[in-house]
Amino acid sequence: MEYQKLLEFCDTDRQRESIQAIIDSDGKQIKAAKKLKVSERGLRKILHRVRRNASRKSTVEHDSTVFPSVPDGYQIKGVSNMIENSLGKPMWVKTEKSDIARYQAAEKAIDQLLESAPVREVIDLEVKDLSEKLLNQYTFTDYHIGMLAWHREGGDNWNTEIAQKTLKQCFTDMISRAPKAKSCVINQLGDYLHFDSMTPETPTSGHPLDADTRAEKMVECAINSFDYLIAEALRHHETVYVVIAQGNHDLYSSIWLRKMFMYMYKNNDRVVFIDNSLPFYAFEWGVQMLGYHHGHKVKFAGLPSLFMDQFREMYGRTKKTAIHMGHYHHQEIKEVGTTVVEMHRTLAARDAHASYGGYHSERASDVITYHKDFGEVSRCTVRPLLFGDC
Repeated sequence: MEYQKLLEFCDTDRQRESIQAIIDSDGKQIKAAKKLKVSERGLRKILHRVRRNASRKSTVEHDSTVFPSVPDGYQIKGVSNMIENSLGKPMWVKTEKSDIARYQAAEKAIDQLLESAPVREVIDLEVKDLSEKLLNQYTFTDYHIGMLAWHREGGDNWNTEIAQKTLKQCFTDMISRAPKAKSCVINQLGDYLHFDSMTPETPTSGHPLDADTRAEKMVECAINSFDYLIAEALRHHETVYVVIAQGNHDLYSSIWLRKMFMYMYKNNDRVVFIDNSLPFYAFEWGVQMLGYHHGHKVKFAGLPSLFMDQFREMYGRTKKTAIHMGHYHHQEIKEVGTTVVEMHRTLAARDAHASYGGYHSERASDVITYHKDFGEVSRCTVRPLLFGDC
């Protein structure tokens, strides 16, 4: 009986008592609820928690001896179990591996793959007379490498070649106009890649996307472009902080991108990666805590309280907080006490989805300079259309 097996997945005495009551009632939940003097709804909630716990802790291996009708070249997509509901009628329960399990498996696989990844040689600093008190923040959010845009729909063209050219031109402009700071942060706020699998679709909902290229070419462009950012930053700044945030378009890719560059630059002591398995990132710069989140999990208004709780000790040590997010492709800045929350624009063009949906915003990005003692002291805006068709 299914309920008998569920006993081993009970975490509390109350759960065990509830499952045992169902067993003693021959699987009839209404009868068990009356015995326990609880509502049927309350009993179902307990049963749901135990089943969810069981699906997390147990896995079932299926092979050709169990499913002999599976033809060569095909695999089992999922498994469902038939059980009886409270009315005694059949009900099919479908299960899948949780997102947490997927990400943990992905991180383990990536760690193994990195053993053969190339390691960058040490890159020397080429600029002198840098201010020790300043940090320049270079933001690249929602860059969508691999996306295809057509100027007759969205106003501008976009593909992998344009994306790589635009990034280099904009970063050169950013560095040339920003103050000579001893430190900088490359703030990659997520959705750096347009899609997250072999097919161009959103990872969670499976919506089709306008793609310029194959996955392999997109990955190659993303690696080359980001490697350029870090290498150039090392030539102009003594210390380079790197944020590679998870976005809703690159849930999986953000993991391998972060892990790969951490490995590639392990010989460069001047590179500091802000690493976190959760999609929230923060570090201290003088009197200020700098926080980062793409915006797909927690919305604009909820970020101050989230970062205060998530990084409580860091928040307590600092006097100011600046939290940065992307996701919506337009600019919004709000001050809440000593916390400033800023939503950033993107340098990328609009795709068909944004154009047909009426989502319009200017293409731009800001270099924000933070002083160790006073917080933000200057900013300059970079616009890609200054460089032609990009």
